[in-house]
Amino acid sequence: MLIGGLGYLKAAHDRGKQNFLETLFRYPLVGFYVITGSELLEKGFKNFLKNKKGYKEIIDNNLNVKKFSELSEIAQRLAKENKTDINNEFKALVGKKAIIGAVPFAFSIAVMGLFVAGVSRFFTQYRYNKEQKEKERNFSGNFMTFDNFQKSLNTK
Repeated sequence: MLIGGLGYLKAAHDRGKQNFLETLFRYPLVGFYVITGSELLEKGFKNFLKNKKGYKEIIDNNLNVKKFSELSEIAQRLAKENKTDINNEFKALVGKKAIIGAVPFAFSIAVMGLFVAGVSRFFTQYRYNKEQKEKERNFSGNFMTFDNFQKSLNTK
């Protein structure tokens, strides 16, 4: 990640100072999330769920989630204990297993993805506004009106 990041920063530097600063701002945040943040979020979410009703059966004390192949055995045991239908128990377990994986994934897509997109949008708008002001300043200073043109002809 470090070597790739150095290449990424060098490429951003080649595109200009502002682009380099944008990349320098985003890279540590995204890098931290990719390296440790997503795992911390997933473990924290599993730790939150493991004591909730229905999740005790599929999350052990080490925060490992049961495999799909183990869910049928758990569904049979729960159906006997609760005197319910095995299919309903199995569907509930599959749904809970999906939640365990989907919520951290959705967070990473929604929050981190939208954050990076929002930061990129902000900096792009900033660059655009800055370039527009520069163009206006250059255009108005170099623009020759008809009156100025006539004056320049008469001064000879």
